[in-house]
Amino acid sequence: MIVDPIAVMAGIVGVVALVLAVKRDRRPVPPRNGREDELTQRVTQLESTVATLQRLLYEKQKEIDALNQRIKDLERGVDTVASSERRRVLLVGVGTDAMLQEDLAQLRRVQAQTNIRLSRLLPVSKASLERTIERHRSAGTPVRLLHLAVHSSPNGLIFSDGVASGLWLSQQLAGIEIAVLAGCEGDQVADLLAVVPAVVSMREDVENRDASIFAGAFWLAVGQGMDANEAFERALQRAPAVVGEFVELHL
Repeated sequence: MIVDPIAVMAGIVGVVALVLAVKRDRRPVPPRNGREDELTQRVTQLESTVATLQRLLYEKQKEIDALNQRIKDLERGVDTVASSERRRVLLVGVGTDAMLQEDLAQLRRVQAQTNIRLSRLLPVSKASLERTIERHRSAGTPVRLLHLAVHSSPNGLIFSDGVASGLWLSQQLAGIEIAVLAGCEGDQVADLLAVVPAVVSMREDVENRDASIFAGAFWLAVGQGMDANEAFERALQRAPAVVGEFVELHL
């Protein structure tokens, strides 16, 4: 039952006034047909009613306090949701070869369909990668997702200003949670990136079109809320079958 606190207060005031009036009338009078006993009973009943109303008012105040707290919790919850829905940045480094830009076309579709926002480095250099990651880290919005569409070899990834070895990359990629090395023969480099919880690499030469389709399917799944392992399996289902023969997930 919903009790209006204002109405309860008004009722209490009225009852208390009545009790006081009755008490004022309790002057000693000669007993007359049990009149004094009757008044005593009425006073007792009124006092009990006052106690009940006070209890109801106390309980109603507790409900109001609980509702106010709930409102505050919901307001904090809205802020939390808003924060969690902030678009995640996928930093994309693309090499100097024009054909590598096909990855960007696939990733733009990911950006259009998920909460992932692309930030590209074209062409990517060691200096630009280091500077961009450090800028985001200093701003309190560290990069968590990284895609590198560059030529590679067991010695490292080929950037515009030189080869980024696995050792050098391991020093720069702290904080990255998922990385895709979309280049040929990058698996040995990926083996050195233990600082990154999940790294996708290719063991052999791969058609750029096939690698782009796989990468697009992988990041789309990540953007839809899958973890790296689930996204990897989803991408294998949607990419050309041959890709699954030499793509690696390093966990």
